[in-house]
Amino acid sequence: MKGLEPSQVWNCDETIFCPQGRKVPRVICAKVIRANIMRSNNRDNVSVMASVSASGDQIPPLLIFPGKYRQPDWMIGSLQDYVCDVIKSSNINGILFLY
Repeated sequence: MKGLEPSQVWNCDETIFCPQGRKVPRVICAKVIRANIMRSNNRDNVSVMASVSASGDQIPPLLIFPGKYRQPDWMIGSLQDYVCDVIKSSNINGILFLY
């Protein structure tokens, strides 16, 4: 990387997770009580793309949800510096990457 400043060298990484987790939660209660665990049938994954430069600079993480339309209330209560977008597959594509 000759001739490049550390602030010009960036690394981007995308990871995918299921918002409700993979494991079934455990409920601890007395044997005489029946515990019911309710989970959503929605198994859509969410992608997160993080980017950091060699100098330690970073840009806000990008959350990618599957779908056509972004819901305004998805980011209520989240950190201020997250960016949220929606695409059909929830995986990053060239258009979203350049956004």
